[in-house]
Amino acid sequence: MKLEYCRLTPPNFGDELNAWLWPKLVPELLEQDDNSYLIGIGTIFSKRCDHLPIDSKKIVFSSGTGYSENTDIDENWDIIGVRGELTAKAYNLSDEKILCDGAYLLRKVSLPKIEPHNRTGFMPHYSSLDMVNWQDVCEKVGLEFISPYWPVDTVLSKMQGCKNIITEAMHGAIVADVLRVPWCAVSFGPKFLPSKWQDWGTALNIVPKIQAIPFVINQKISKGRVVEWKIKRILSKMSLGKKKWQSIPKFKNNINDLIHGLQNVKVQNTYQLSSDESISNVDSKLDHALEYLKSTYKK
Repeated sequence: MKLEYCRLTPPNFGDELNAWLWPKLVPELLEQDDNSYLIGIGTIFSKRCDHLPIDSKKIVFSSGTGYSENTDIDENWDIIGVRGELTAKAYNLSDEKILCDGAYLLRKVSLPKIEPHNRTGFMPHYSSLDMVNWQDVCEKVGLEFISPYWPVDTVLSKMQGCKNIITEAMHGAIVADVLRVPWCAVSFGPKFLPSKWQDWGTALNIVPKIQAIPFVINQKISKGRVVEWKIKRILSKMSLGKKKWQSIPKFKNNINDLIHGLQNVKVQNTYQLSSDESISNVDSKLDHALEYLKSTYKK
């Protein structure tokens, strides 16, 4: 069985959870040389899977949709479960197929104990890293910078030590929730997609409160990218193009706007955490799904 997930260069924390977590949970399946693919953590249940061999077995375990159009489903697909209600509705699946994000399986893995440092962490979306010197901004705001480019072990240890997490990256919030560290969602760059946050939240009976922070660019960005964002934003206002383009923000040049915006988020105390009851429910669903995966596909 092969792992199917989004492989980026540099690697992105949320996607790399697949390569870090699944070998710990189902090593015997990943050692099998067969024509099957485990489609796991990420917003990847879509046309992004169309490159997989037509006759291969495609096993969906907690994936979500959102970044591209839905793929066509046939008898070669086994949809064990999806990330949330929006994905389930997109594929006409029953509520029984709603698992939550597979990153909650981190609760089945022993993590080293980290001494808390009582600071608030900040994780940007991977696509925002080249727009701002986040390390410098975090130092000015008094935040612990956490890069989604860092190895999974490093990110986990950094997050474990935080008292709170402010994050533009959805898996920053998800893993914080797993670790029971209160989190706050913020939107910043053009790649921020509110619908995938809403999708995840439905599985936990929680509505992410997303706060916009000023979209500031103080790094060298090509004029082509800036023009592209402007055109997409205009088209979205005309009800043309993709719905997600509506969330593309206007950018500013004054870094102090961003610093003040993050300072406000830090002190407003709008951090969230799913309930213990919701976590317990997700644990049960994921446990049953994992047992099904093992019993069905172990040769």
